[in-house]
Order: sequence, then structure tokens, then C-alpha cells
Amino acid sequence: DLARHLVAYRFAQERVRGKEALDAGCGDGYGTDLLAQTASRATGVDRNPDTIAVARRRYQRPNLAYRVC
Repeated sequence: DLARHLVAYRFAQERVRGKEALDAGCGDGYGTDLLAQTASRATGVDRNPDTIAVARRRYQRPNLAYRVC
């Protein structure tokens, strides 16, 4: 499952280069962090506040944000 997700995020990385990206259902945030490597801004949203707390601790970049939604 992880390998499949990584392939999808790597594919998306080039498409969000210089753009704003929204990662709906971001889980623990690893994919949103990958998007933030090329996007001008990346926001990950998830409905689970505990999961968002983990993402915020693990991944920090100036152009990266996580929100409970």
C-alpha cells in the first residue's frame, strides 16, 4: 500500500510544481510533505485530530500546513 501511495505522490509532485496543493485525507502527512517539496504551498487535511497532530510533529516546512477538516 505504501509503495502505491508513494508512486501517486511522486507523480503529483511534478504537477503541483509552483502551485498550491490540497491533500484531502492526508493521514499522517508523509504525502503532503512530498508535495511541499515542489509546491509553492501544500495543505494536508484529515478529520482525525490525533493524526493531524502526528503530521504536524513529523513534517515541518515553511510552505506546509495541516488542518483538521
